[in-house]
Amino acid sequence: MPRTARNAPGGMVYHVINRGVGKKKLFFKDEDYLAFERVIVETLEKRLMRILSYCLMPNHWHFVLWPENDSDLGSFMQRLKRRKLDLSPFLSCPRFFPQELVAA
Repeated sequence: MPRTARNAPGGMVYHVINRGVGKKKLFFKDEDYLAFERVIVETLEKRLMRILSYCLMPNHWHFVLWPENDSDLGSFMQRLKRRKLDLSPFLSCPRFFPQELVAA
């Protein structure tokens, strides 16, 4: 049975996190980080997304994203993850976890 699509309305700002399977390392050397940054750029060429910030850690990564339209977050993340898997199998991750950010 297919998973339910994420509800991520456009116009909101989201903190998105993704970890390696079993919290294993995703990035082992500097070239791995650079390769993933190239994947981000390639994804942006196909799926527009406002990236406010990102942080790449050895076993996970964070993005702060601001999608314009309702389907933008899901399609950006789908494309990013698909491209990432094409690049290298060690970047295989479970689903991403978006959390809506609100002003205090």
